[in-house]
Amino acid sequence: MDRRDFVSTSAASFAAVGLPLMAAAEQGIFSRGPAGAAQGRRLPALRITDLQTILTQPANIRLIVVKIMTSEPGLYGLGCATFTQRARVVETAIDRYLKPFLIGKDPLQIEDIFQSGFVSSYWRNGPVLGNALSGVDMALWDIVGKRANMPVYQLFGGKCRDAVDTYAHTSGRTFQEVEAAARRARERGYRHIRIQVGVPGLTGTYGVGGQAQNERDVPINRRGGLWEPGPYVRIVPKLFEHMRRQMGDDVEFLHDTADGRRRRIPARHPRTRAADSRDAALSRSGTLSAILSRGSV
Repeated sequence: MDRRDFVSTSAASFAAVGLPLMAAAEQGIFSRGPAGAAQGRRLPALRITDLQTILTQPANIRLIVVKIMTSEPGLYGLGCATFTQRARVVETAIDRYLKPFLIGKDPLQIEDIFQSGFVSSYWRNGPVLGNALSGVDMALWDIVGKRANMPVYQLFGGKCRDAVDTYAHTSGRTFQEVEAAARRARERGYRHIRIQVGVPGLTGTYGVGGQAQNERDVPINRRGGLWEPGPYVRIVPKLFEHMRRQMGDDVEFLHDTADGRRRRIPARHPRTRAADSRDAALSRSGTLSAILSRGSV
């Protein structure tokens, strides 16, 4: 085929395939994204009519839910804006700042809403604005999914796995108590188990119940007890060694290192401070994580 024949054939192919696409483009279906597609199906235009923040606390965990209502009766979206330690601050960010900014906007213009909401304040980023915008973003995608009558993951390109492993939380005051709890979790079918153990001499170790006195009897700014990083860093690798030795390699172990929040670190004698500083440095550098991951995760 010479060049002239190729050009003629290509022109004919474009006429057959491209003209319908050009017609759709002239109608604005592609350029307007989901909104354009909705209009192409003769769906009425949408507007955000109201935003609500719902504060709830199941299992004593503070959660923040964003609810966005639209001009279509019964069509709303839900999103998670949880920042457990500063729930009221996120509530204020949504109710006092994002809500008036979003009322009247098209909820299908998700990217524009996110970008304009992000740059609408002089100082940006941070957990408060980040969680507030995340809740709004999820709620908007929920609206799009409901309007399209499709799960949101399908709008993102479809699922890429049939199932996802979950893990069970287990804990104990001793290695033996943790092991017994982990065996019960494995009997329930869990293949991934989070293990937490109490640190001797310390009360209120994170993830381990039944150690500290009732928090209701302690002033809120004194809860959490003393925190010693040295003993904690030394005991956790031993816990993993014990669990692997007792339960074998057919189970995966996890550990949450979120200790130290709301803790008071006491003043130390100079001769002990150096050793604990070394242990704390190992934890910060990730060396502890590397120790825990070898043959365990």
